[in-house]
Amino acid sequence: MEQAFQEWSEWAESVSRSQFTLANYRQAVNRWMVSMELANTPPNLIREKHLDQWLNDRERTDKVASRRVDLAGLRSFFNFCSIRKYTDGDPSKLVSIKWNLLTHAQKEARVRQPFTEAEVAALLQATDPRSNEGTDPFWFCAIAIGRYTGLRLGDICNLEWDCFAEPGKMKVWTNKSNTPVLLPLNRFPVLRDAVAMIPYQHEDYCFPAQRETINDPNRRALISVQFSRLCASLHIKGKSFHCFRHTYATTEAHGHDLAQIAKDLGHKSKKVTSGYVHSSTLGPN
Repeated sequence: MEQAFQEWSEWAESVSRSQFTLANYRQAVNRWMVSMELANTPPNLIREKHLDQWLNDRERTDKVASRRVDLAGLRSFFNFCSIRKYTDGDPSKLVSIKWNLLTHAQKEARVRQPFTEAEVAALLQATDPRSNEGTDPFWFCAIAIGRYTGLRLGDICNLEWDCFAEPGKMKVWTNKSNTPVLLPLNRFPVLRDAVAMIPYQHEDYCFPAQRETINDPNRRALISVQFSRLCASLHIKGKSFHCFRHTYATTEAHGHDLAQIAKDLGHKSKKVTSGYVHSSTLGPN
């Protein structure tokens, strides 16, 4: 199993579009293999019971969303093993999440709320290097871009100068899509100012230090931790950087077609986008 895991990891690395997804899959398969003490077991001896016992362990306290990621990782791994003939068929196909074993809290999805305009203003004011001498402009730029384009934090960290080759627009190939999003820069003065403020530190990448961190599976959480601490310092609770996507969708929904918002966010379905649009006001708390 350990050898098969290494081969699958190398293969997945060569074909994966998202390093974040791959890192989650690797962690899931490794946790399962270690927990079940199967590292030295021949793959053809693995049965669905070995997967079900771990995935549906009554002692697990994580939510269904986490188990879905774990199951997706196991299915990717065993699909590879099946194709390579390391296993007789794919045991993961016979395994599913047992909802009757989950508590109400475990079944409930995490509810994300958009940032209020007051919270956005506070975040921008606290990180603006023009009024905070010695402040790294990264967070001001990232917050403005996240708020006014809906880009994910990982995509912002990976921005290239070529993304701004077309005047007045930003073209980004996102980590979760094989099609680009094309976003206007001149609609919002704050966004235009933030982009102009990005320091030239690398010939290809806009934020080389953050890019290196976010693409390291063992360190990428540090970027989110930094943002969480920033929010805590401003007494903003229960929000993550991903909430800017909800803010963008909610504000854009007042004057734009849902299909266009879905296109801006890189969603393939308007149904997904509708979950990002909130009816509550974004005015001050």
